Parts: sequence; C-alpha cells; structure tokens
Amino acid sequence: MPNFTLKISQDGDLVIDADGIMQSIEGADVTAQNIRMALKAAKGDFPLAPEHGTDYEMVFGVAADQDSIKEACREAIFQEEDVEQIDRLDVDISERDARIEFRATTGAGAEVEGNI
Repeated sequence: MPNFTLKISQDGDLVIDADGIMQSIEGADVTAQNIRMALKAAKGDFPLAPEHGTDYEMVFGVAADQDSIKEACREAIFQEEDVEQIDRLDVDISERDARIEFRATTGAGAEVEGNI
C-alpha cells in the first residue's frame, strides 16, 4: 500500500488549492511531514498517544544543554518508523523558540529533509 496523506503547511493547516481541493503527498514527503509533526508536538499532549512528540522539558527545561536538546530531537525523529538514520540535525534554541533542521535517510534509501 502506498504511503500517502493530506499535506499540512508549516503552520499546521491543511493545504487547499485554488479549486478547494485538499492536497495530498506521498512517499518520502509523508516521512518528512511526519517528522516535522513529531518535532512540533509536545510529548504528552495527545492522550491517545502520550509518547508521541518531542520532550520539550529536555529542550527548554532548566537542565537543558545541547546534548539533551539534540537527544530529544533524535527521539522525536525516530518515532517515524521509516527513518533508518539521521544524517544531519541542526538545532538553534533561543529563550522560547527552537529552530530545528534535519536530514534523514529512510529504510528504502530516500533522503528526507525539513525544518521547523
């Protein structure tokens, strides 16, 4: 069965074209979108899947350091089962904002990348 889903913008909205049709994506684009969604979601915010998302206490907490921040991001990325390895992970944290860029390789060998 092909890997496809509805396309979601960087702002978290469904993407609808000029004709009112919801856009869809497939393959590696789905994997990249799923990673972005996991990085944006705070772990514990979705009661049906409490382990989904990023542990933002490790990112913004008092004891947060660069290693714990990257580990929290790696854990979120690997929630996407199709990810075989993370090739690049850049994290820039300010007081209440995070800029995360990633590149990963899927089990099928496709490269996916994105940012939040």
